[in-house]
Amino acid sequence: GEENFEKAHELADKALTLAPNTPPNLMLKARAFMQEAQTRDVIKSIFDVIPRFKNYKNIHKAGDLLNQAMGILKRNVNVYLENQIKHDLSIYMLWLRRVDEFKIIRESIDLSKLDHKQQSQIIINDVIIEIQKRNFEIAYSKLKDSKNWEQLSYKEKARIAHILLLRGAPQQSRDIFLTIESEAEQKEDMWFYIDMSLNEVL
Repeated sequence: GEENFEKAHELADKALTLAPNTPPNLMLKARAFMQEAQTRDVIKSIFDVIPRFKNYKNIHKAGDLLNQAMGILKRNVNVYLENQIKHDLSIYMLWLRRVDEFKIIRESIDLSKLDHKQQSQIIINDVIIEIQKRNFEIAYSKLKDSKNWEQLSYKEKARIAHILLLRGAPQQSRDIFLTIESEAEQKEDMWFYIDMSLNEVL
C-alpha cells in the first residue's frame, strides 16, 4: 500500500545518500518507483493481461535508474546483482509492452540467481506474453512444464485461469482450474465456482 512504497523511497534515499550511484541502491530506488506505480498509477481491470497505468512517469524513472545501474555493472561485474536488475528491467519492458526487448532481456536472465518468488514472476510473465499473443496452447504448456508450477500460489494460478477464460481459451482455463479445485473447496472460493460454471457454458 501507500505507506509501503513511501517507506521504500525513504530507505532507498537514505542508502543513496550514503552511497550514491551504486547499483544496489539505484535498484532499491527503482523498485520503490515500480511499487508506487503498482499502488498509485495502475488501472485496475480484470481484462488486462499486462497492467495498464494512468501515467508511466514512475515506470520511466525506474527504467532510467535500472539502466544506470546496468551501465555501472558493465565496469564492475556482479552476476547476482546483474540478474536482479535484469529481472526488474524485464518487468519494466513488459509494462511498457515492449515485447521484443522484454524477450531479449528475459533470455539473458539466469533463473538460478533469482529467489523462488522472482522465478515464479518470470514464468508468469512468459505465460502472459503468450496469452497476449493469443498463443493459448503455448501459454498453457509453458505453465505446466515449468518446475515453478508447483510453487505458484493458488491466487496466481486462479488469476491465469481467469485471464485465459476471459481471453477465449476455456479449455486451458478449465485444465488449470481443475488443478486447484480441492484448494478452492477449502477456501470456499465463490469466484472459482463462477468461473468454472462459465467454463462449462463455453
